[in-house]
Amino acid sequence: MLRKFEQQLLATDWDEVVSGVEVKLCPSPDGAETFILAKSRDRAAKEEAMHRRFVERIEAGLTAIAAAAASGRLKDPEKAGRRIGRLLGQNSRGSGCFQVQSKSYSRRKAARGCKSSGANRPPGNSGRG
Repeated sequence: MLRKFEQQLLATDWDEVVSGVEVKLCPSPDGAETFILAKSRDRAAKEEAMHRRFVERIEAGLTAIAAAAASGRLKDPEKAGRRIGRLLGQNSRGSGCFQVQSKSYSRRKAARGCKSSGANRPPGNSGRG
């Protein structure tokens, strides 16, 4: 519904009725009703603080997930993905600020810097799951 009033919201002819609170009268597109739009500096500051808290929660959660993966406590990439999804879902108001990618790799193979071709596997081990 606010999209109908987008141009009026962007206009600068708001009247200050109380310190920090501005209002504007806007007729409906068909002219049958008049809406009173209000905006508050304190409300805007509160919304910004709430958004910042959601972003901080996501950052802390991602740091915890990364630490768990680095220490070896979180080994399953699917479980990591679920944890990341749950974290972003619980803090959806701040999730738009993030683009998260998870990468999985074997710590042993990365430490040796070699690729496994399967030639060094014991007999009967296909390397699958």
